[in-house]
Amino acid sequence: MVAPTGGGKSMFLNSIAAHSLAAGYNVGYATLELDEVRATARLMAALLDVQIDDLLAGGTWLEEAERRLQSVDHLIGRIKVNFFTPKMTSSTDVIAWVSDVEREWGEEMHVLIVDYADKLKSPRRGDQDNEYKAAGTVYEGLRLWANDNERWSWTASQAKGGTGKKGMCIDVDELADSQNKSRVGDLVITGNPRDEGHAVEL
Repeated sequence: MVAPTGGGKSMFLNSIAAHSLAAGYNVGYATLELDEVRATARLMAALLDVQIDDLLAGGTWLEEAERRLQSVDHLIGRIKVNFFTPKMTSSTDVIAWVSDVEREWGEEMHVLIVDYADKLKSPRRGDQDNEYKAAGTVYEGLRLWANDNERWSWTASQAKGGTGKKGMCIDVDELADSQNKSRVGDLVITGNPRDEGHAVEL
């Protein structure tokens, strides 16, 4: 998922996680932006179809969320959320975490979501001073994990600075840092702000 700052990348990934859980898949959510509590709260809001602001306000919405939670309670153990330090964590570290979770579950992790891979570092020493090559290594590592294990891996990427302005359409040439990311991905979805500036069109 490619979008500018505030373009709904995390919301999109949260939605993928919630739908994957509802479909019966085991999900891993690696967050490099929010702490585990906030990332989990966003996931729960998506799963329960309740706005986070409504949850925080409490009252009848909190009661409704608790009622909905009872109907999805059996799904909660099928997701694992973990915070990773941005720019200090490699794609190899995330994949090692997946293996640890699978041993803990005694089951496969079917869907891995990384929010988001632009903040991972390359495991290759030679890539450390070359963002173009590093991004390709990171994204290829996630793709290979998904391909070799017949799983899904979803992530997001920042669009180039200045894109997403009114009248502009983001395409695969607008990825920040490296075109390697669009070459590696099996599917690239772009989020384009609508003319009114408040909604994003995929």
